[in-house]
Amino acid sequence: MRTVELLCSPELDEAVRAAWDRLVAAGLPSLARNTHPTNRPHLTLASVDEFPAGAEQRLADLCDAALPLPARLDGAGISHGTSPHTAGG
Repeated sequence: MRTVELLCSPELDEAVRAAWDRLVAAGLPSLARNTHPTNRPHLTLASVDEFPAGAEQRLADLCDAALPLPARLDGAGISHGTSPHTAGG
């Protein structure tokens, strides 16, 4: 499965993780309990089985045109198995 995700800045990532930790401390469900290395604060924009040829460049161009802030496309990744969102988080 391939996904298009927006990741947080380091500061926002830290703030979200702190909120997850507060949920755990309060005995509430939280993604902090998911310790998989790929579990990170993000926003999934799309999920597909395969990207068509040229998709990375088209996504980079769309981000440049549509987002009101700087964006960087780090590359396409492959996700295997169950999403951290559905793994008992």
